[in-house]
Amino acid sequence: MALTIATALKLEAPECRRIEPGALLHDVGKLSIPDPVLNKPGPLNEIEWAMWRHAVAGVSLLARLLDLPHVFEVVRSHHERSDGQGYPDGLVGEQIPLGARIVPVADGFHAMTEPRPYRKPRSAWSALAEIVSQSGRQFDPACVEALQAVV
Repeated sequence: MALTIATALKLEAPECRRIEPGALLHDVGKLSIPDPVLNKPGPLNEIEWAMWRHAVAGVSLLARLLDLPHVFEVVRSHHERSDGQGYPDGLVGEQIPLGARIVPVADGFHAMTEPRPYRKPRSAWSALAEIVSQSGRQFDPACVEALQAVV
């Protein structure tokens, strides 16, 4: 889905190829989260929430294996938000690397439309409506428009 959004944004093939590994590896830091926290169906407490912040852990893990800074920026920044309320750095809008603006839209759509142990999947239209409602807040508006164009 991230590549489909990148294509809808009219990115050139080399840029799409740079985004793809970050999209595939964006949640690698979840390997550092204990299963009970990772699979908890309810709200996280303060300690669990600190563990959930897996973006920095993902970069640390990948840095031992790869020398691909463009992948690191997607992994580190995929929980940043357009409105600056994300983490780990509180980046705003276009301060967020493009791949890290594309991946959350694709991942959010996928997460909502796939079944989870604690809920049934939403329809594509319901998931899209939720993402559109967060355009400019959680999600980059151009990436949301690209998702709308392809769904």
